[in-house]
Amino acid sequence: METLKSQPVLSSPIASAPEVAAPQRPSNRGILASPDLLSLLFIGLFWVALIVVTKPWGDFPLNDDWTYGYSVFGLVKNGQLRLIAWEQASLIAQVIWGFFWVHLFGATWESLKVSCIALGLAALVLVYMIMRELGVRPLWSTLAALTVASNPIFFCSSCSFMTEIPFLTATYASFYFCLRGLSSTLRPRILLPLILTSITAILIRQHGLILPVAFGMVWCVKQRHAPRTWFHGCLPALAAVLALVAYEAWLALHGLLPANHPNARLGSVVHEILSYLSAPNTALRPRCVALLLYSAVMLSPIVVPMAFSRKLTSIKSAWLCAALALLIAFRSIGMQRLMPLYHNIISEYGVGPLTLRASIVPGIPPMPWLLRFLATLIAWFAVLLIIQMFTPTRLKQLNLSLKRPNYILVLSILSFGMYATAICLQGDEIDRYFLPVLLPGLACAPYAIREMGPSSARVASLLIFCFAVFSVMGVHDYYAWNRARWSALNYMNNTCKISANKIDGGIEYNGLYNYSPVQIKSNKTRWWVADDCYAVTYGSCKGFSQVASFPYQHWMPPVQQACILILRRNDVKAGDNEHQI
Repeated sequence: METLKSQPVLSSPIASAPEVAAPQRPSNRGILASPDLLSLLFIGLFWVALIVVTKPWGDFPLNDDWTYGYSVFGLVKNGQLRLIAWEQASLIAQVIWGFFWVHLFGATWESLKVSCIALGLAALVLVYMIMRELGVRPLWSTLAALTVASNPIFFCSSCSFMTEIPFLTATYASFYFCLRGLSSTLRPRILLPLILTSITAILIRQHGLILPVAFGMVWCVKQRHAPRTWFHGCLPALAAVLALVAYEAWLALHGLLPANHPNARLGSVVHEILSYLSAPNTALRPRCVALLLYSAVMLSPIVVPMAFSRKLTSIKSAWLCAALALLIAFRSIGMQRLMPLYHNIISEYGVGPLTLRASIVPGIPPMPWLLRFLATLIAWFAVLLIIQMFTPTRLKQLNLSLKRPNYILVLSILSFGMYATAICLQGDEIDRYFLPVLLPGLACAPYAIREMGPSSARVASLLIFCFAVFSVMGVHDYYAWNRARWSALNYMNNTCKISANKIDGGIEYNGLYNYSPVQIKSNKTRWWVADDCYAVTYGSCKGFSQVASFPYQHWMPPVQQACILILRRNDVKAGDNEHQI
């Protein structure tokens, strides 16, 4: 057995009624004036610092983005759109975005990742502009943007070519124009960008329909005495639906509609939703609890500081919420319900999906138990603080009333509820699907933020710093073991001349080189493994012997050096070139 140093990763060959006055909006000229310009500069520097420290570089796919990169590279190489049958998202707008980046910077996976890093920064700028549009002070608008930036799910998704960040950026832009429309009138300079951003969002993910539908509903209620204007409010949703229908009709006409596309499996989707509704205690309830906790922990840098504002939370209420959260967190230990509840981006082993063959002895050390307990405690504390904000006394203090609704707040709550419903009914226990509720949650916060003082801002800054440190360490480790994994795979392919169909290299590798519309059913891992003579894993596996290891540095506590292993099945003999391993 020999320990090998990680080699450079080689490129892959392969995508109007009276309403409560909202906080005063800044003037149009103010967005480029100090302190807004300084705030935006600070947000940009914060984002660049996260990227520089993490070093998310490597010319290889991550998670499911091999399917999206396949479509982009195919369009660049052959001038034809090709969608893998496994794909479900509408995707075309993201493919076009990647197409332009690849033309500018080369057909590499790094080009696609940089395109999403740029979109991540654009999303942060939009969050700042939205909070300023809602009348939030520059300091708290900056903290809101940094809350999104330091979110480990958001940050990890930004360092890949997954659909999350392109979809969120288009949705945030659409939300900004929704706010501008509700606070004034739907002039063409607002309506046209709203239509374009709505179409862009739905042509990345079908969930892009939710926001324009919510806006149309709120607009019709607001303009209930002027029905002639209803069409203008419904136009973004109608345009988005027509764009999606036209795109899917074009796919069907050319035989490109993926087998797993929602249109192609409408019957199964309806059956799935009806099954959840018929058994809410076993299906919907756990998902609703998970949604509540993930939303609370993502919003915690803005929600938890409420406990330090006497205008929002009394000392007695703050201590009561803390005590109840502590009891529930301890109860979660016995129920084995500590965060994270769902997997994919965040698991008990850190940040990033574990896509290699399951090991008997995991090579990645798990997160400290205390860290998971603190995350659970913070989540429940934030949930209880939010609940106590909906008491009649607090609502009156915030000048909110059902008799005189604020339609911007109504839009935020309605879009949050519609996204939450879609997530809970979708059925997939994947944490990154919770990201769309983050912005509507932040948009509900300005009415509490204006009551927060310097002590609350310090608490928010501390939480953002902690989230940022966790995100940097987690994403660094995710990229570190992936670089080691792809070094091992490239070494087997290029140096040892081992065929790709003899290697189980994880979902990204297997999908990239061995994809088939039908997954191979056997005692092997289910991701298109033809013959697992060799496997790249985190640790030892039954029936395999270790033949090489590729070390990498693990930052997440406990800090240590870990290894990605090359294993050979015990009944396989080394070939002429395989002895080099």
